[in-house]
Amino acid sequence: MAKLRNNEKIERVLALLMSFRQPDVVAFMALRGFTSADRKEGFELLDKAVGRDLAMDDIVHAVAGPNKSLITAIDAWENIWFDVADAALARKFPEVHAKVMKNLSRTSGIMVVLNVKTMLKRLDGLSANRDERAALDLLATRGLDQKQRDYAASLVKQARSEMADPDDATLPRPAQDEVELQATVDAMWAWYLDWSKTARTVVKDKRLRIMMGVSSPARSASGTNIDEDEEDGGGGDGSTPAVE
Repeated sequence: MAKLRNNEKIERVLALLMSFRQPDVVAFMALRGFTSADRKEGFELLDKAVGRDLAMDDIVHAVAGPNKSLITAIDAWENIWFDVADAALARKFPEVHAKVMKNLSRTSGIMVVLNVKTMLKRLDGLSANRDERAALDLLATRGLDQKQRDYAASLVKQARSEMADPDDATLPRPAQDEVELQATVDAMWAWYLDWSKTARTVVKDKRLRIMMGVSSPARSASGTNIDEDEEDGGGGDGSTPAVE
């Protein structure tokens, strides 16, 4: 099974937690020792994984934002070239794709400055490796060449010059760094794997399991719906919370 993105893992966990509004689910899971404390733990892990505790006030007050037209220009660049890089690298250079696009997704507002700066830095890093330079060559054929990257870099540089303090430490970013953010998702997912696998041992009604988010409908070769148990879905993803 393909690896799940972080936002997909969050959706699975939320589905499982919400399913406990159903008396049947509560009764079945109680047979395996699931209690209100376990449900509370799940919600606490979910809260951390979605960034509920991020210090937004710190982000807002950290910068004196660049003018709106500059942010709009950077945003327009991101909207095009993030998708170009994502599409090209995912098929031809999956390892480079994971390196370049890890925890990046299109955003807006002041955060777009950090997003584009991060992507440009990663792309520049590819030139030091002969094998990875081929990925840069591919992107150039798609239009994301050095000239296009230099243009984006000039926009980012100008935007940073208009901030209260252009040092990286003052750029808007979550209070937790990337490692901490991923750790919260990993902890949440470990909780899900534990209880989703346990649920499949006691909940025999496949429709109920699908509602719980621990099984999913699949299609047979003939096109009819069948039921398929969910598996691990792999380790950490690379997308969404969308920051590095």
